Amino acid sequence: MKDAGHTPDRRQVPWGTGELDAAFIINGLKRVKYDGIISIDYTGPRADDGVKFDPVPEILKAKAELERLIA
Repeated sequence: MKDAGHTPDRRQVPWGTGELDAAFIINGLKRVKYDGIISIDYTGPRADDGVKFDPVPEILKAKAELERLIA
């Protein structure tokens, strides 16, 4: 899971700045009693990123929010 936009230059954006509705996804997974793995998939900086950012802090933000939503 990562935040993204609708255009190729927004394949990955800082957590919370794209179109991803993490709460909607997690709530749907809870409804179907999903008990599998959820991964955070930020790759390193890419030449075609429309927004330049360090992925490590974004991974930590995503992890914190997902843990909060899953709890």
